[in-house]
Amino acid sequence: MFDLFRLAGTADVIVLSELSNQYAVLGWIAARIGHSVYVVDGFVGLYETRVLDWQKYSVNSLRARVLRLLDKIAVVLSSYYLVDTNVRAEQIFDSGACRTSVIALPVGAPDWAVPDDSPGTLSARQVRLLQYGNYAPLHGVDTVIDALAQVRSAGIDAHLVLVGDGPLRGVMEERLRSCGLLRYCTLIDRVAETSLPSLIHASDITLGIFGVSTKASSVIANKVWQGLAAGRPVITRTSPALAEIREIAGAQLIEVPAQNPRALAEAIIQACRSGMPRAYQGTAAALRDYVDLAFDSFLERLKSSVSARTHIGYADYDG
Repeated sequence: MFDLFRLAGTADVIVLSELSNQYAVLGWIAARIGHSVYVVDGFVGLYETRVLDWQKYSVNSLRARVLRLLDKIAVVLSSYYLVDTNVRAEQIFDSGACRTSVIALPVGAPDWAVPDDSPGTLSARQVRLLQYGNYAPLHGVDTVIDALAQVRSAGIDAHLVLVGDGPLRGVMEERLRSCGLLRYCTLIDRVAETSLPSLIHASDITLGIFGVSTKASSVIANKVWQGLAAGRPVITRTSPALAEIREIAGAQLIEVPAQNPRALAEAIIQACRSGMPRAYQGTAAALRDYVDLAFDSFLERLKSSVSARTHIGYADYDG
C-alpha cells in the first residue's frame, strides 16, 4: 500500500489492475495527490462475477449490495474505465453510474495463438472437442456434457478434452461418470498458458461458453479469441458481443443458443458432416489488426490526457 502512495506525483497515469475494484478509492487518492490520470481495469466486475456468475451471494444480500457499490465507485472515480466489449461499455452507460470515459478494449489473442498446418477437413466419423477454463457456470460445462452424449448417439466418435480446475469440477466429473461418458473424456488439470497451443492444435473444434448469466451474454471469452486465432472452428453461445468479430471470423465462428445442448450437438454434427476446414488461415492477423486499432485509439486519448508528461506508472495493489 505504501508503494501505491509512493508513486503519487511520479506517474502520469495510475492503473488499478483487474479484480481490484475494492481498492478503487485508494487508487483515486493516489491519483489525486499526484495529479495523475486514473485508469481502472474493470474487465472483471466484483458483483457480476461473485453474485451473478458464481452465485456465491444472493442478489438481495448485504454482501451483494456492497460489491455492486464497489464496482459503481470504481466507475465514477476513474478517468477511464476499461472493459472488454462494446456491449459491456453500453451497459455501464445505461446504468447511470458513468461520469467518466468507458473504453471498450478487446481482449484479443496472445502471440502464441497462430494457426498450424493441419490438413484436410473435419471428419464425419470422429471429432476431438476442447474446452478449457475453471468450470464456472459461465462456461456451461453441463451443456457441453449433454451435447457430447447426443453427438455420440448420432454415430460420431466424439472425444472431449476438459482442461482446468474449479469448485464444480468434481460435480461435472461425477456427471460424466453417471451418464457413462467419462471414458470418452480426458480431464486435465490447469496448465500453463504455453501448453494451450498444442492442446488447441490437437483438437478439431474449440468450444467457447454456453452459460446464461449477464456476463456470459456480454463477453467474448478468451477461449473464443484464442481458438479463432489458432485456426480452429469455434462453437460458442450467441451474444450481442460477438457482433464485433462476427464478420472477421466468418464461417469459422459458429453460434448456438445459450444452455441448449441439442443446438450445440447439432452444430457439432453439422460441422463434422459439412466438410468444413479443420484449420483456417488469416483470421489471426485480422483479429490482431482489430485489437491494435482499438488500443492505438485509446493510447492517443491517453496521451492527450497526460499532456506533456512521458512517464507512465502502474499501480497494482494485491493486498
